[in-house]
Amino acid sequence: MCSSDLAANQELRVAAARITEARAEARVAAADFFPNVDINARGQRNRTSNTLPFQKGQLIGSNPFAGAVAGGAASSNQPVVLVNQPLTTTQNDFRVPADLNWEIDLFGRVRHTYAAARAEAEGATADYRAMHLSVTANVAATYFMLRSADAEEAVLSEAIKSRREGLRIAEERLQAGLTSELDVVRARADLAANEAANLELERSRGEMENAIATLLGQPASDVRIAHRALDQGPPSVRAGIPSELLERRPDVAR
Repeated sequence: MCSSDLAANQELRVAAARITEARAEARVAAADFFPNVDINARGQRNRTSNTLPFQKGQLIGSNPFAGAVAGGAASSNQPVVLVNQPLTTTQNDFRVPADLNWEIDLFGRVRHTYAAARAEAEGATADYRAMHLSVTANVAATYFMLRSADAEEAVLSEAIKSRREGLRIAEERLQAGLTSELDVVRARADLAANEAANLELERSRGEMENAIATLLGQPASDVRIAHRALDQGPPSVRAGIPSELLERRPDVAR
């Protein structure tokens, strides 16, 4: 079994996503070693219109040709109003404020935060490996159970053949008057018991197939394992394995 066979397992995909998340958080923590520049650029464009009432009535100064006021005295303080004066203007305002921050890591806060984030990422990787080990172990255990069921089914098939032959002989002996009907009933009961055990074994085998499909993240209808008795035993484990091998366990590494 290779890793691609387990690529669709949902629990492994969640664990892999947690590794990506933890590594991203470690990169965010590492960014505190460098200066932080915050730029908030913005621009604004304004245009005044000459069609508004205020612009139409804009005062432009005194009128030297104003007529005489009441009493015959001339006045030069009367303002001039140009109704159609073109006062349309456009203004552009651009601002690029920049804020530079840089924390000098005198007391090791940034270093320790980054080390903790890296440890979390390594722990997430160990969790993924532990999940991968658990899934593969369950697949292997279920597979060996399924092959054991195949071997048992082969034995039952031979037993059913023998029971049917025994029933045939019992029926012939009954017809020849050499035995009683009780022997025939017993032979039929033994055959029915073996056939019922075979059906139960088939049901159990189907559940094992569905379990393997679930572990592989595949629909149960897409996983079909051919019937075949296991022709080899599990590998032998020698005695005296050093205890340092326990450190290879992902949960211990975590």
